[in-house]
Amino acid sequence: MSSLIKGIAASPGIAIGKVFIIEGQFGSVVKQHIDDSLIDDEVERFKEAVSETKEELRDIRDNALKETGFEHIYVLDTHLMILEDKALIHDTINIILEECCNAEWALRSSVLKLSNMFKNMDNDYFKLRKNDIEQVGTKITKHLIGHNIDIFDGLEPGVIIVAHDLSPAETIKIKNKKIGGFVTEVGGKTSHTSIFAMSLGVPAIVGCKGILETIDASDRLIIDGLEGTICINPIPQQFDLYLRKQQREKYKLEKLQKQPIGPAISKDNKNICLYANIETVDDDLEKTISMYGVEGIGLFRTEGIYIEASEMPSDETHFEKYKKLVTTLNGKPAIIRTLDIGGDKLCDFLFMEEESNPALGQRAIRYSLAHPELFRAQLKGILRASAFGEIKIMFPMISHISEIKEAKRILESVKKGLDAERVNYDKNIKIGIMIETPAAALITSSLAKEVDFFSIGTNDLIQYVMAADRNNDLLSDLYQPLHPAVLKLIHLTIQAANKNNIDVGICGEMGGDPMLVALLMGFGKITSISTEPINIPVIKESVRNIDTRDFKIVAEKSLELDSEEKVEKLLKESYKFKSDLFN
Repeated sequence: MSSLIKGIAASPGIAIGKVFIIEGQFGSVVKQHIDDSLIDDEVERFKEAVSETKEELRDIRDNALKETGFEHIYVLDTHLMILEDKALIHDTINIILEECCNAEWALRSSVLKLSNMFKNMDNDYFKLRKNDIEQVGTKITKHLIGHNIDIFDGLEPGVIIVAHDLSPAETIKIKNKKIGGFVTEVGGKTSHTSIFAMSLGVPAIVGCKGILETIDASDRLIIDGLEGTICINPIPQQFDLYLRKQQREKYKLEKLQKQPIGPAISKDNKNICLYANIETVDDDLEKTISMYGVEGIGLFRTEGIYIEASEMPSDETHFEKYKKLVTTLNGKPAIIRTLDIGGDKLCDFLFMEEESNPALGQRAIRYSLAHPELFRAQLKGILRASAFGEIKIMFPMISHISEIKEAKRILESVKKGLDAERVNYDKNIKIGIMIETPAAALITSSLAKEVDFFSIGTNDLIQYVMAADRNNDLLSDLYQPLHPAVLKLIHLTIQAANKNNIDVGICGEMGGDPMLVALLMGFGKITSISTEPINIPVIKESVRNIDTRDFKIVAEKSLELDSEEKVEKLLKESYKFKSDLFN
């Protein structure tokens, strides 16, 4: 039977294909019958996985002691205690014996039982243990299925992945799998999954609550990433409708690829560089640069280097990645953002305490400064690669001038080390920061004296100004790029950069909207826009058809308004250009 479900449109396009379901923290665990003669072997397999998990956690604990001392080690000790607890281990073994089932399913059942028990307790301490139980269960499951077993192996091209959520590690694994699209139960328009889907150029719908309970692995889906609509088991008329829509989208893409090459220069001769945001350097990068007219990389997200690694990446690992990037760019510039781990981006070997509000926790530059050896290895790799192409360094989530000074101090010490080793690097490498906290935006006149450029990270800036988690679909209405407070901070930042003669760029979803770009160009001189590659041709065409002097007047008026609705009305009345690509 056919049915329609609505979610949040996250990445445009139409996908038609089979379902591939990822079920929660245990992956695609299913119940399997185990023959009586093999039950003892299954119990031993479970015990061996528990032993391997203990060994893994002890290794992480030892490394954490070397790196951070005794602070926060209690979290790992708690996980090790859970592995000794009869409630989890014995219950799992009993389920294997009584139900003659596989260890993965028995463990899943035990973990769900215990986590629900802790969840319903009145004591806050025990409520928090729910997460510990689930994390330990996930680690044991990984050992049961084997480190080298990838649930995405054998993934058919064109399938539509449906999951509760997708971690950064999972998105990296499926990057080259040629999937059709994504649907997740949680997330917002600027969540990691949405951004990743945009970078792949595939449709995505997020915030689709209850989708896992609605679909079956045998279903066929149509997802419309522009409207946020999911059609389950379409009838012939629906299939024909979306197939025609898909063909129109394909025609638009072909038209997009034929856009005139050259820079984005407005009618009043204002030039703006159009850069791409990327998170990996793959074989398709050169093709992407050519297809979309990319003029450089405005944001290289380096978290993937850590997420893909099984241990702390060395400076040599960093160097090889960044060298490959700049050689692929063949003279075009690259802005490399230092590690922005934390929040929704984690990896197993980096010891990070579980935080109640990770978006406001020890992440990004805070984490790097707290772990100087990790930071030095990354900076050394970046500096070495700068001998092979134009690289700029960007520090994320700055909120205090002391953070910049300390980061620069460490950078200078790494430079001295390279000088002593007689290693070539760009002695005049440019340093910039992301303006993504209100604190940074309010002191940009001071920060501008410390750096060579600003990059306004609009996604996080909106999140912090509006006090609304951008990954929380319940708060998607509060993601308001035209909110007067957001616009005033962006205007303040652009003006501070202009007065201090440093470059300033826009990085984030606002840079992918032609109408918003026109408004931002009215705030002052913007050097660059950095967005997902698929947005670049339309932004280029829009810039070529506007006069920024007109939008200076619009921008000044917008700063006097008191609501997003009024700003949006003003902007829609003023922005007359409509791209032929979307006719």
